[in-house]
Amino acid sequence: MNPVSLSILRKVPSITKIVEEAEKFSEENKLVPLLTFYLEDELLNNLVKTLDNKFSNTFKEYGYDKTVFIKKLYNN
Repeated sequence: MNPVSLSILRKVPSITKIVEEAEKFSEENKLVPLLTFYLEDELLNNLVKTLDNKFSNTFKEYGYDKTVFIKKLYNN
């Protein structure tokens, strides 16, 4: 998996070395390096697939916008 949140951070030249160190640490410890789950569509989609039908239906209805989807879950 290539985390979107980390690739966004990698574009900042002043912290490239830190990002590389984080990636190395993550790989050595069998972790997925990411900054925020919110930016990771693949992880969010996989999570939704494991939830019960109530949340799956909410995702089908509001999945076009992650913010709206999360607000709907929070309000239920």
